[in-house]
Amino acid sequence: MRREENIQIMEAYYQTLADSDFEAFADLFSEDVLYNVSGTTEISGQWVGKKVLFEVLNPYVFKFIDAERSKMSTKRKIMCADDNCVVSINEAEGISTDGNNYPQRYCVVLTIKKNLISEVHEFFDTALAETALFGATIKKSKKKSEAMSDFNF
Repeated sequence: MRREENIQIMEAYYQTLADSDFEAFADLFSEDVLYNVSGTTEISGQWVGKKVLFEVLNPYVFKFIDAERSKMSTKRKIMCADDNCVVSINEAEGISTDGNNYPQRYCVVLTIKKNLISEVHEFFDTALAETALFGATIKKSKKKSEAMSDFNF
């Protein structure tokens, strides 16, 4: 597959999320997709198969997100792409079903074969997911970051 076609698939990935068009989102994946979630959260690990992704993982995560008040893709940028893979960064403005703000940032790596997503690696702020969505409490350091400005892409 050509680089430009892979970029279009990544754009469709984010656009279908932004539009909450989960049927079109599901159509982007191969039946044997591997979905890798970073970190040590209760959803972290490798999820195998489209059926598991859309019948187990996604329904579980989205039961904690108020879809009506959330925007799943507010800003995104393709970081690099080739004939097999696309890497991007994305921001979302979520609200949990408990009313917690969930302003998440994701790095997503898609492997694409035969015009379908065959593997995903998803990296995100796992501490934010644990606290905003899954009810964990984490003691924050009182030390303020010494960064020169806020993160941006």
